Amino acid sequence: MYFCAFEHNGAAKLGCAPDSDRTAVINITDAWPTGPESAPAGVAGLARLGGADLTIAREILHSRPAALPVEKVRLLAPMPLENTVHDDA
Repeated sequence: MYFCAFEHNGAAKLGCAPDSDRTAVINITDAWPTGPESAPAGVAGLARLGGADLTIAREILHSRPAALPVEKVRLLAPMPLENTVHDDA
């Protein structure tokens, strides 16, 4: 399982490539059981929350929702620069 951030139809999403060939992406954000607005914000958000949210993501993947071909999405940086620490000194 390979978590990723991607853009589809102009919106950033949390996704996962379920297979090692990584030719498709499952949209975890839109499949989130309590709605996309409560889904983790990207890979960094999922990593920060861990535990229960990771279990939910795995359950979504095991339900095998429809996947988008990777050619139909734009992959984003999994950990955007604004989430990193900068040394401005």
